[in-house]
Amino acid sequence: MAEDLTLYTKGGRVGRAGMSYTDDNGFIEVAEGDCVRNSPKTIVNSSGLLEEIPDDFPPVSYENGESLLNPEDSSENLTKWSEDFTQSLWTKTNASISPLQTTSPFKDVLADKLVEDSSFSNHFVVQLTALLDGDSSTYIYAKKSERNWMALNIGGGSERYAYFDLENGVTGGLVGLPSSSIESVGGGWYKCIVNYNISSGGKRISVYLSDSDLGINYQGDGSSGVFIIGASQEQKIKESSYIKTEATTQTRQPDSITNIGRAELFNSKKGSLKAYIKGHTNGGVIRAFSLNDKTDENRICIYLHPDVNKIGAVVSSLGVDTYIVPSGLNQLQYNYVQLDWDDGVYTFTVNGIILGTANYTTFPSGTIDNFSFDLGDGTSPFRDYIHGLEIIGKS
Repeated sequence: MAEDLTLYTKGGRVGRAGMSYTDDNGFIEVAEGDCVRNSPKTIVNSSGLLEEIPDDFPPVSYENGESLLNPEDSSENLTKWSEDFTQSLWTKTNASISPLQTTSPFKDVLADKLVEDSSFSNHFVVQLTALLDGDSSTYIYAKKSERNWMALNIGGGSERYAYFDLENGVTGGLVGLPSSSIESVGGGWYKCIVNYNISSGGKRISVYLSDSDLGINYQGDGSSGVFIIGASQEQKIKESSYIKTEATTQTRQPDSITNIGRAELFNSKKGSLKAYIKGHTNGGVIRAFSLNDKTDENRICIYLHPDVNKIGAVVSSLGVDTYIVPSGLNQLQYNYVQLDWDDGVYTFTVNGIILGTANYTTFPSGTIDNFSFDLGDGTSPFRDYIHGLEIIGKS
């Protein structure tokens, strides 16, 4: 067996999550754990398409051709009929829907087209939602057709519009909103996003055609429009992975990945814990992953800190914690984190720079035989982006 044992997260079969290690002969699967999520989930597959995976299937997604884990908290899409705008819940005003008109960013799903009529007016489709006061995220996938511009309106007592340029893939003007964002998902499609702390009544998701920036009131020609699919509105400040709905709203259950273990690999006096990580939010709550004995008494742990721009490391032995918490690290960007332990010293390195060291006299006691996406005791689960995970035990 090789001296350095490097383990990688990998997609497993339904209900299982696996890791494999490198020996002298190649990759051999050595540890499996439990993956639980009592609902489907949408991931980006290896072809770059959005695809729904079944209950309990490991949340392995792809970004720039590289696989990553994206465990998430639960969330509810408050929009109904998120892919079918022909339904009566979507009210059309000076506009119509031509169904199933073009390929979409979703695997094996065609997208509708929102088409203007020939009046001089606003041209839009709208659905009232059960969004409450507070944090909200609203988005839709859109692609230009004859029209290059569209706008999202989320209501809330006054008019709140965000404009999007589907020709150049950039955001446009804002009315009653502080910001918006746009993300390319390939094939000319864009995810158009509004995150906002909303108050007052009349919450909704409205998709407007526009002939220019800030130009929703214009002379229609009776045939022009844009392609749309995947409407979403959630009661949270940062949008999560897409949740498909039909006649009712739908809730995606939280991901739980636990009990991945092998004592002879993990319980090493020298080693490294490494990964590329990126948060869904910058601060807020602790989100951790660790080597542990299924408690928080003995562990080697890296975590996204509840304070903004901080990423921490903690080593615990018999309940005594040693922390290294550098600042100046944007959790919304990928950071390469590495916690090494060797000869009485812990070293925490981020993006190739040593940001802290700590001495220890006792390696975590007990048997470090488990890897989990939490603090070791099941609390503070890591439900953010992670890839390139390596656990290296050295003899």
